[in-house]
Amino acid sequence: MELDGRLHPVEVGASVLIKPGCRHRAVGKMKILNIPIPAFDPHDEWLD
Repeated sequence: MELDGRLHPVEVGASVLIKPGCRHRAVGKMKILNIPIPAFDPHDEWLD
């Protein structure tokens, strides 16, 4: 995972907490389960 420009290795079964305002993306081949809390707001999504 890339969080605010830094790469962090993840393994099968890992969980990642993404804090508000953190720019993030999944890097490499993986499947994710996204559980947004609070509910997802499309106005709060930024794409490069």
